[in-house]
Amino acid sequence: MRKAMRIYLILTLVGVILVGLGCGISVFEMSTYQTADYSAADADASLPAIEMSTKTLEAPLSGNSQFKLDYYRWNDSKYEVQIENNLQDKVLIQVTGPKDLYNYYLGQEGTNYYSLYFESRPFESFHFFLKTAKEGYFVSNLPPIQVTLRMNETQAKNFKLNEERDRVNEISSDYQERISSIEEQYQETLTSLEEQQQVQQQELQNSYEAQLDELQQQYEEALAQKDTELENQQQQYEEKITSLQQQIETIRDSLN
Repeated sequence: MRKAMRIYLILTLVGVILVGLGCGISVFEMSTYQTADYSAADADASLPAIEMSTKTLEAPLSGNSQFKLDYYRWNDSKYEVQIENNLQDKVLIQVTGPKDLYNYYLGQEGTNYYSLYFESRPFESFHFFLKTAKEGYFVSNLPPIQVTLRMNETQAKNFKLNEERDRVNEISSDYQERISSIEEQYQETLTSLEEQQQVQQQELQNSYEAQLDELQQQYEEALAQKDTELENQQQQYEEKITSLQQQIETIRDSLN
């Protein structure tokens, strides 16, 4: 039993030492890592190369409605408009970004109104970050996504990115401000009513207390008056009794 316990303790101690050594080595290696920032235009050429790819999405147009596009600009993504007058019934959207790290989707929200979505690919992203880590780099920022919109001159003339989304956000912000204003007015009205109620309750309480004090004073005055009357009556009775006693004494003296 003791031998087995001793072996168990030795194995545990060896395990703890190995874990400590592994953590120490990991910390030492991580301290030698460099930061890889691909977002700058003049990114260090010595950084591990990132392969870029371009995907072209087509947005069909119908009628004479203005082309509209909403999208969230990831990783400081940039966009530009290129004029191609041969494109009369569609707009081509070219998205250039790190290869295999994103999926790009184009959804139609209305007539000539589209939304561009970027979706990260977790497995491929993990593989990419692991690969760069093995090369001694921590990736802080990926290269910006470049969006190129190819459309005819008529559409480009009045095009404004995120026009619908900004309008919806503006309406939402306006409603939020109105709701906040109504809530503030409600709170102010509620506070005012509470204060008025407290004042009225205090005034009513003061009135009741004043009436009670007045009634108590009247009661005490009436009681004092009764006490005075009783004392006067008692004094009169005592005087009558004294007079009667004197008469009785006088009669007794005359009889003797």
